[in-house]
Amino acid sequence: MPINYYQSIFYLSMLFFLTGCGQMGPLYLPDQKPSVYIPHHFAKPSS
Repeated sequence: MPINYYQSIFYLSMLFFLTGCGQMGPLYLPDQKPSVYIPHHFAKPSS
């Protein structure tokens, strides 16, 4: 086989991950940048 089994699983999961992020992207992108709200939300949970 030219394609590995685990390699195909890896690419398939990457494809699902990227399409999932692409669908959820437009929902929060206009309001907040992803690189801003993710660290800010998890950086200070106590405060």
